[in-house]
Amino acid sequence: MRKRYILIVFAVVLFVSVTSVSMCAAAEELDKWQKATVHNNLGLKLEAEGKPDQAIKEYEKAIEIDSDCAMAHSNLAILFADRERYEEAERHYKKAILLKPGEASFHSNLGNLYYNMKNYPRAVKEYQIAVKLDPNMAVAHSNLGATYLERQTLSLARHHLTTAISLDPNLAMAYVNLANVAVQEGKHAEAKENLEKALKLDPNLADAYFSLAKIYESEYNSALAIRNYSEFLRRVKSGENFEEAKQRYMRIVNAAKSKR
Repeated sequence: MRKRYILIVFAVVLFVSVTSVSMCAAAEELDKWQKATVHNNLGLKLEAEGKPDQAIKEYEKAIEIDSDCAMAHSNLAILFADRERYEEAERHYKKAILLKPGEASFHSNLGNLYYNMKNYPRAVKEYQIAVKLDPNMAVAHSNLGATYLERQTLSLARHHLTTAISLDPNLAMAYVNLANVAVQEGKHAEAKENLEKALKLDPNLADAYFSLAKIYESEYNSALAIRNYSEFLRRVKSGENFEEAKQRYMRIVNAAKSKR
């Protein structure tokens, strides 16, 4: 989950004694901020309407008006990341962080970008900053745990995933990744329990079916393996896991036919 930002335009009355030049400069800055805010909020509206290309233009207009609009930089980075325009996304995330270094979600989102780029050391660094800034940010703990899992640092993966679940018991992917930790530790019963919890929260969570199928296959439970691979293949039509699931599914099905 990635945090997008909507800015509220407030009517501001200044009761400060300043020179007329300072007052003009302050008024100009306020006007610039308000105009940028209008475009940022319009970008969010367009995103909600399923018009991301138009949203990008609005965020770019906001930044053109006010280059220090951190929220517009972050929102634009999210859309660039969705399009795998990673260099542009990174540039805007870094600009947002430069403007607001204490915003945990900016670091968490940059961590997501590095995770998708498979740059796990940099992902870990950003997630660590995020949870330091906001120890109660469940999604950052979950993603940090997932990254540690990729790096085979199982104890830290378990720690952050269990922390994420304690903060947000409805975080389905945290259960999936905790199950994958348990599989690598040889704890199949725990893994299946966590995967079932994930599917209760989100019955369409394809990764949970894939992980369950692999567990049942390893336990030589062909019927349940086939059922869960089928559920996964119904929901996913491409990608690395799709090809693997398809091959595993066909191998089990063919083996079952040969025994008849």
